[in-house]
Amino acid sequence: SPYSSVATFTMNQAPSTPTALETEEATNPTCVSDATPEFTAVFSDPDGHDASQYQIQVNTASDFNGTSMWDSGLTGGISTTSGSRTGPISYAGTALTFNGTTYYWRIKFADEYGTVSGWSATANFRMNIPPTTPTQPLTESLVNPIDIGILDPTFSAIFNDPDTCSTTEHSEYYEIE
Repeated sequence: SPYSSVATFTMNQAPSTPTALETEEATNPTCVSDATPEFTAVFSDPDGHDASQYQIQVNTASDFNGTSMWDSGLTGGISTTSGSRTGPISYAGTALTFNGTTYYWRIKFADEYGTVSGWSATANFRMNIPPTTPTQPLTESLVNPIDIGILDPTFSAIFNDPDTCSTTEHSEYYEIE
């Protein structure tokens, strides 16, 4: 018989490289104090498909040849439409260090057909440095006073925080023993 009329089909295209990476709702934040920070990125797919999986890698080196803190592997459980920001994805790797360490991360997505994007650009976040020991403790504005004659003395000390990102001149919390 003669050939049928010509039919066409289009192959599924890979999702675009993820963009607009955020950690704790900020781009490359410098004072993360959450032990399980949350990551988001914008997913885009030239075919308009939804994202159904992600893979995140967190490392101590920007080239990802340092210590691997977390590699989620290709993980399901998301449904993000093309052109949208993902919901928060919580860190689930090795414990992060609160000493000013900078960590690097990247993400890729798979569409609902399992086609995987390339890796995003590398983003980073720096962990908070805890305050140092308070200095110059005083009782009733005196150093080591004796014979305090009141039942409710006042105490004070100088708060020291090596982080340049601290926005206050005082600690939000204190404990006196």
